[in-house]
Amino acid sequence: MSLGGDANAAIDSAVGRAISGGLHFSISAGNSNIDASRISPARVPGANTVGAVDSNNRKASFSNYGSVLDVWAPGVNILSAWTGGTTRTNIMSGTSMAAPRVAGYIAVRIGKSNGTPAAISSALKASARAVVTGASSGTTNLLAQPF
Repeated sequence: MSLGGDANAAIDSAVGRAISGGLHFSISAGNSNIDASRISPARVPGANTVGAVDSNNRKASFSNYGSVLDVWAPGVNILSAWTGGTTRTNIMSGTSMAAPRVAGYIAVRIGKSNGTPAAISSALKASARAVVTGASSGTTNLLAQPF
């Protein structure tokens, strides 16, 4: 989910209820280089909040960070679909480029063995590699991997 803004209890509650109901999320952490615990719905427990790294597995300068991040994924200079035609592309950067990669990993895992959001989130983190650098203390260093 590429949605975020200031802390909002209503949004957090809706996402939390959806997770409790069995829906899986991959949420972009945000692009303000601030603690993502200030951002909704990135701060929702169990939401699989994703920060962005560059090609050297270093925290992207813009990426939000903090203890609410679950994993990191590539989010700098990503080839993406673009408007204006079915074959148009553009090079983009942001946590909105990182979160879809994790959503894909989650979708493939659900296709292989459906599990609860908590079980899938746990497996996502268990399969990640501890290689991310440049993030503040208290922020995970786990780079998401297919699992």
